[in-house]
Amino acid sequence: MNMWGWLSAFVLVYCCAAKQVVAQEQTDFPDLSEEMGVLPIATGIDLPPDTAPRWHGFIDARSHYAVRSQTQSAAFKRQQPGVTSARLLLWLESDFPMGAIADLRVTGYIAHEAADLDGETETEALLNEGYVDFYPIGRWRLKVGRQLVALGMSDYFQPLDVVNPRDERILGLVNLRESRLPVLASRLGYQRGRNGLELILKHEFRPHRYGDAQSDFDPYIGIGGFDATVRADEPNLYRDPDWVVRAYSSQSWGDLHLIAARIHDPTPIPVDREAQRLVLGYQQTDVIGAGANYVVGDWVFKSELSRRDAVRQVRGDIAQQIADGDTRPIVSTLTPLVEWMAGARYTGISRVTISSELLAQHSLNYDSGFADPRIRQLGVLNLGWVGYHDKLQVEILYGRWWRGSHVVRTQLRYDLDDQISLNAAYIEYGGAAEGPLDLYRDNDRLVFGLRYSL
Repeated sequence: MNMWGWLSAFVLVYCCAAKQVVAQEQTDFPDLSEEMGVLPIATGIDLPPDTAPRWHGFIDARSHYAVRSQTQSAAFKRQQPGVTSARLLLWLESDFPMGAIADLRVTGYIAHEAADLDGETETEALLNEGYVDFYPIGRWRLKVGRQLVALGMSDYFQPLDVVNPRDERILGLVNLRESRLPVLASRLGYQRGRNGLELILKHEFRPHRYGDAQSDFDPYIGIGGFDATVRADEPNLYRDPDWVVRAYSSQSWGDLHLIAARIHDPTPIPVDREAQRLVLGYQQTDVIGAGANYVVGDWVFKSELSRRDAVRQVRGDIAQQIADGDTRPIVSTLTPLVEWMAGARYTGISRVTISSELLAQHSLNYDSGFADPRIRQLGVLNLGWVGYHDKLQVEILYGRWWRGSHVVRTQLRYDLDDQISLNAAYIEYGGAAEGPLDLYRDNDRLVFGLRYSL
């Protein structure tokens, strides 16, 4: 079935399921875009307004166009400018109040994508979120299921945001909030006044999501792509669980929280070399940290500090070890890592939001053989503007890594009405020699999209 066939099927299925829908005022959900409304389904049963099931969703069409020829210094599949992907997505989400006990939340999607890299199409159907949020009993609260667990104050970095992996298929396309992937977890919280304590247990391990081998953002394209690696078994979290303990305090001037965690890093990192291929694994590490924000007038100031006791640093002398006759070279070394983030957001100009964050990473027990420097700095500056009767949104983001690597993203969204919006973006990449984006510097692309809210 071609893409338009899938679109027709999606619309037919949704219309059949929702033909009894009646309109009510828009309702916001904490983990979702504010632009989407909520409609209750007429079930034939007289339910109070606050106990009726609520549904909404959207159909999203998006295409990517690479504007530059690919670099010849790595084995990318794409070589020439052109359309790299076209995707059609149906997203549905619902809330089912379960009497006076809990709320059940379910979200999922069906996506059909065609990629010019190999001429193949792919259809994916996924239950994205599915959890039960129990109503508070005294000072206690419990949430169980596949969910998003956003920790920390940062909008772009993750010193403390250690629970959810990210979708990394297109570098810089979306911010941290939109890139998180939900995981199966349990959250047990205790709150007394403005202070609280929370225990989070992960029951599902998910690595970061990357594109296909030798696609434009394959993180191992420098050695031939993911096809040139072997992945170790994923951690069994029932045998070796991931957990986070968080203490927090919400005051009139801002927020403060502390975390202690033991987690498996969702980034696949080389741990060994066998049969001339790198073996990728997932390192377990202990994390301690603190974060705070402070609100004064139109300003929000924020900061985070964390320490991880065991982070794998990839070595830059692997080729030299092999040349020296070592058939089992050391491909990475464990070292503690300290991260510090500082940032601010300003909203004192009408219709304008300015935000900026800086992150410093410091590898302790540093070895001169590491591929990256001992101290690494990253920064983001983001400017947003809303105009034309709140129909037009413009955002310009500049992100910079060490050794001259950078990303510039310009995004526009125009709402034709309450249901239809047009989206466009241009992302430009730059990277000096030996910088983290060196091999991706020719991945500049245009993104076009159309969204219809159901």
